[in-house]
Amino acid sequence: MHSRLYDMLTQIVISHARNSEPADFSAVLKPLTNIRQRAQRGGARVVVLVSPGLDKAEPAAIDDLVVLQRFAADGGIEVIDLSQWLKGIESKRIAMDICHFNEEGHRVLGERLADYLLKRDLKE
Repeated sequence: MHSRLYDMLTQIVISHARNSEPADFSAVLKPLTNIRQRAQRGGARVVVLVSPGLDKAEPAAIDDLVVLQRFAADGGIEVIDLSQWLKGIESKRIAMDICHFNEEGHRVLGERLADYLLKRDLKE
């Protein structure tokens, strides 16, 4: 991930935690759109993988997923809710803690990502 974009996302998360108001992703949209445009010039695309919360019995989408999807759609960015890829899997099986995946979790996500990319005209 682009380090400047990561810094902005971190600040939004920190701000959101303090204010308990919906996150404002507008500060992230411009740099993310710039990254998407550069990727397109090189024949690539940007896909944002949104990690779920792992503190419930099964992985659950983050509260701000819809807001993030709306902002990303405005910039032509693909957003994937990883909780959808993990339906039916117990969090304790794939989680190291409430927000980090263990080896099994990374393996499952890697397989699902490979399937996703291969179905979208990428070659093995």
